[in-house]
Amino acid sequence: MLLASEFCKSDGEGEQYRRQAFGRIVMPEQKVNVQFASNDPGEFLEAALKAQKLGAAAVDLNLGCPQRRAKEHHYGAYMTDRVDWQLCCDVISRASSNERLTIPVTVKIRLQKTLEETVEFATMLRNSGASLIAVHGRHRGSEDRRRDGSADLDAIAAVVDALKPFPVLTNGNVRSPEDVTNNLKYTKAAGIMVAEELLRDPALFARAGARADGEAEVPQRGVELVEEYCRVCESCGLKLDDGSRNGKNGNQIRGAAGEGEEDFERFSVWWTNAESVKGHLKNMLSLGTKGGSKGDLTSRRTFKKAEGADGAIHAFRRRFSINK
Repeated sequence: MLLASEFCKSDGEGEQYRRQAFGRIVMPEQKVNVQFASNDPGEFLEAALKAQKLGAAAVDLNLGCPQRRAKEHHYGAYMTDRVDWQLCCDVISRASSNERLTIPVTVKIRLQKTLEETVEFATMLRNSGASLIAVHGRHRGSEDRRRDGSADLDAIAAVVDALKPFPVLTNGNVRSPEDVTNNLKYTKAAGIMVAEELLRDPALFARAGARADGEAEVPQRGVELVEEYCRVCESCGLKLDDGSRNGKNGNQIRGAAGEGEEDFERFSVWWTNAESVKGHLKNMLSLGTKGGSKGDLTSRRTFKKAEGADGAIHAFRRRFSINK
């Protein structure tokens, strides 16, 4: 998720933000849907136009983010109370009705207080020009507990039924390839959105597709995923060296911050940079292994020496004692 207010800027800071987010360029064949946080119709439109120019296949309004920052700046799930429904619709309609924007506008939401309100809100967004709606099957939750229990697939199925034939994606309760197939079958959704599990296993959809087609399942070998992931990062122009200021707190995803605190705040959590890449790689490496990994395979020292995909792959293969 990117901030539309930063992405749409025409100055050097806006250019840096876009370059950090997109790497070198978004190729049309990649079919990238760029998700923005925004509570301003004008800013969302300008950000969408810039994303379109870079090659995005679609733009998405995130109305599901439950994080503290979303609450502080009034976006994501915190702008979906009924009092803000019209604002959400204005953001969608301003972009979808603009003649310069030729790519689809989609939106992601969470469950509202009641099922009836969820259907009503989704219907309003559809009527405002959204081309697709993804429904996360949980409520917003509290500030200290953003996730409470399993996603409500029955509620998602009800939204799918109420809006059919309009395309609705189901989101939530996916931890395996089987979950992908079962979720789609149960909700009858047009497609599925996956977050955390797809970061752990980028081959999740390939495994689910192979299983559904009766083909041999894609092997669970974490090191192969690491290789491909590093190649993709490099092809997009994403550096694998650690560009954070101090990097002592691995829970903070850091980006190319400036000298001032304002710059650091702006870039601190939005990039797939070395800190977040390392976390994804560690999870991938756990696939297909017994007894866990051999020490810290994604240590800061390993990445400092990597200097690109080839170096990172070599480091991981050396740790695994794998020759090829």
